[in-house]
Amino acid sequence: MSAHSIVPSMLENTSQLILETIPPEAIPASQLRWDGASAEQLDFMRRVYERQVNNAAQRRSFVGDVPAAELAEIENGIRARGAAAIACREMLAAARADLQQQKQRGVQRARSVSGIRITSGYRSASQQFASWQNNFPMYEERTRSQREGLPGGQYGAEAVRRLASYIGRILGAPGYSLHNNGLAVDLSVTENGIRLRASSNVENIRRWRQSWFFEWLTNHAAQYHYYQNTAIDEPWHWEYRGNTAQPEQLLNHRSTSHSTSRVITAGRAELNTVPVLRSHRGTAPALILRWNDMTVLPDRVDVIIHLHGYSDDRDRMILSRSKEPNSGFVNPDDPMDLSLGRDRPTLAILPRGNYFGGRSGKGYDFPALTTPSGLSTLIDFCLQHFSQEVGLANLQMDRLILTAHSGGGAALMRILRHHNPHEVHVFDALYQDASSLIRWAENRIHRDQVALEASMGRNAAQYMREQGGALRVFYRSGTATEAYSLRVQRALGQVLPTSPSPAELLKNWYRAEPTRVPHGDIPRRYGFQLLRDASSAVR
Repeated sequence: MSAHSIVPSMLENTSQLILETIPPEAIPASQLRWDGASAEQLDFMRRVYERQVNNAAQRRSFVGDVPAAELAEIENGIRARGAAAIACREMLAAARADLQQQKQRGVQRARSVSGIRITSGYRSASQQFASWQNNFPMYEERTRSQREGLPGGQYGAEAVRRLASYIGRILGAPGYSLHNNGLAVDLSVTENGIRLRASSNVENIRRWRQSWFFEWLTNHAAQYHYYQNTAIDEPWHWEYRGNTAQPEQLLNHRSTSHSTSRVITAGRAELNTVPVLRSHRGTAPALILRWNDMTVLPDRVDVIIHLHGYSDDRDRMILSRSKEPNSGFVNPDDPMDLSLGRDRPTLAILPRGNYFGGRSGKGYDFPALTTPSGLSTLIDFCLQHFSQEVGLANLQMDRLILTAHSGGGAALMRILRHHNPHEVHVFDALYQDASSLIRWAENRIHRDQVALEASMGRNAAQYMREQGGALRVFYRSGTATEAYSLRVQRALGQVLPTSPSPAELLKNWYRAEPTRVPHGDIPRRYGFQLLRDASSAVR
């Protein structure tokens, strides 16, 4: 049944409705019904729905009803996409087995834990729409007293905005909920006699994060390709980010990658032990690898390394929760996308820095990678590990791309004293002298200019993608990164060609620019776009 046909269409007097324009694929607000409501209340309901859908559409794409053939049961009638269902069954079985073993060993904390279960999995867009419609009167009544004093009254534009935001924290927009694509689950557990559920109650969230089950998931869920969505504060909510092949294609293998004579499938791995990072203080994993689909078995791959900044989680920072979602490696419109935005065979490396605390108590640096040989040692290790994972031999690095956010910029400046990457992406990270960055950029620009002007008939854009360099610097005006970023901007202006020539396009590949994007969101907003095309005018 179509998601758009779950409620009979209703012809309304459109002159009484003030609706936003929503994406054409979304379930239309005209299908919403509210028995016993006044015309004003129904109009308000539809405007709230439109606002919530538009809010959601800015972050992810619409997902219609998933065909039943692509779903499989996890347990008790709760379903997910085939691969996600298999992985979730295995994860729940492992958690229950570990809990039982701890109880048998007399572990005190385990004695108070029981009832590990799944409470929700796949919900179709149709089901989500019906749930939204049925619950709206309750949400409207619950917030009525707070809305009455707003500008425009309880049904005005500000009331629409407030209620759409309120509902969005409880129930996802139909077709945009993280459950609609069949890759998310909600879990539950009983601890100390209290059932911990999917509830935004502050005390429930606090208890969840202190629970035995949440600690187990934090340490083990990634083995089954389940991860927390750090954009929402829901410790019961976990998302599958592995291979979405159908069950018969999985070959009883939990790895997200496999190799044949023709293809390597995009995947991800967490490593707890990395010799070159052994001196770095912090919480496992030590490193995360991501790679894209490769249509042939490569002998060379591009390598991307991201240097993260400080962390509010201090020495308990976990890469997959705190840094990976904001590394630029993850598609902000589709967290399940493992393409890295690239067609070229690419291996992305996210090393965990060294926690040193400092005056803020949040400091991380990368002492193991700023030595003359540290970065090369890390790259060699990762290439070898990836080669063994997918069955390659003698794999070499092709292009090297370095990216840094915030406090990671300090390590980047030191690394550039010893290394000559093809591209550098700096996300509000120039809190210090950028002389090494400027020298690197001047050399790269000179090399690219000579190559482009010597080959007048050559495809300039193709040269830049395959052999050229790129520098993209983003900074926030009025902050501590502005002064050094402007120095880079002035230096680029002095060396970039201005007269008409094939090299004139270099101004698109080398630039420093201000942004109004919040500091913590900059790499997530721009990183994936730049990995796809380092010359793009990012949005």
